This record gives sequence, C-alpha cells and structure tokens, in this order.
Amino acid sequence: MSYSHRIQRYKAVYQKYMKKQSQNSRSPHPVRKSSRKERSPSRKKEKDKKSLNSYQRFVKHESQKEKYSGMPTKERMMVIAKEWRRKNKS
Repeated sequence: MSYSHRIQRYKAVYQKYMKKQSQNSRSPHPVRKSSRKERSPSRKKEKDKKSLNSYQRFVKHESQKEKYSGMPTKERMMVIAKEWRRKNKS
C-alpha cells in the first residue's frame, strides 16, 4: 500500500471526524478571559527600569560614535571592550 493510497483510505474517516468536531463547537469548559485580567495586572507595568551600570553606559555612548558605524556588531563590541579595559587600567 503506497503512502498516497493510505491517505485516500483514511480521508473519509478524517472528514467524518472534522464534521463531528464542527458540530460540537462548544467546548466543555468556557474560556473566562475577563476574570484573568482582574486577577493579575500586567507584569511589565510592575517592573521598574533599572539604571544602566557604568559598562553599559560606556558601551551605549561608544556605540553611537562615527568610527564604529561601518563595523559588524561583533567586531564593534570587541573593540569597545578593549577600550573599556584600557580606560579602566589607567
């Protein structure tokens, strides 16, 4: 029996199943969307934004410089990290 023959054989059963599912469109457990909103507020609103640490501020400031504009991101981050190490050593 080829694969396509199997599909044709079970096609009638599948169609019967789908027809039965469409007739029983009501789910046994209704979805309660409104109560969910009442229970828990959005987590995004609860979180406070943390301030950037010194390294993150340095990277943000350095990334905006013109000399890094043509570099790929990975290479840019490597150069900025080297600059950070050089800055902190002195």
